[in-house]
Amino acid sequence: MTEEEFDDELLAPPSDVATDPAPVVDDPAAEAEDKWLPAHGFSDARLAVRIWVEESSRQITRVHVSPRWREVLGPNRGLDAAFGEAFFAASVRVGGDASLPTFSTGDIQDEESHHSLPDEEEVQERVLVLLEKQAALAARPPHEVRWAQFDGEQTVVTKGPVTLSLSLAGIADSVSFDRAWLQSAESEAIATGVLQAARLAYDKYTPPVLVPGEHEELAQEFARAQRDLLTIMEKGSR
Repeated sequence: MTEEEFDDELLAPPSDVATDPAPVVDDPAAEAEDKWLPAHGFSDARLAVRIWVEESSRQITRVHVSPRWREVLGPNRGLDAAFGEAFFAASVRVGGDASLPTFSTGDIQDEESHHSLPDEEEVQERVLVLLEKQAALAARPPHEVRWAQFDGEQTVVTKGPVTLSLSLAGIADSVSFDRAWLQSAESEAIATGVLQAARLAYDKYTPPVLVPGEHEELAQEFARAQRDLLTIMEKGSR
């Protein structure tokens, strides 16, 4: 297959990937969904670039740049924008922010409580106070609430003439090139540069930390009160 044919069939499976016959379905939307396989990769709308992403790690494993990308994109469309489209398509397909930390009170439930039966009234009063706080928090306008947020920074690396950034979730979201280098760079060199920059970014990536907001802090207090009540009930039943 020539490069021109490869570009024209950018959404078809590579010739060395065997595929099973498509199942017969009545739902056209489901049929269209079934036609996509990870081996197809993700491309921009004009088929100038294509990337392949490993679904579990969500890391780029392969990059292809059309030898005709300058002709395909024209003078008003940059290669960085084409990669941006492919990155976005991949991020939507493989889970977006699924790897970001989530809030949980499970660790509080596992903590040891030293409360006993004489503390029951105090704990119940604490629950009543928390219920009042919860009602007050729900009544406040959203802009007056301190919401949970992620504490972290984008990972940005430069490898030679290529600069690539990862989102807080560790997924490639943008790339830029040295303009002088890009004017004469071969498509294979561009693809190699993007893949090398991506690998370096993955090595340097540090997941963000979830900073609880007022809702999460209140949930933690409820979890501690619940844990204390359960401890009191267990000790009282002995």
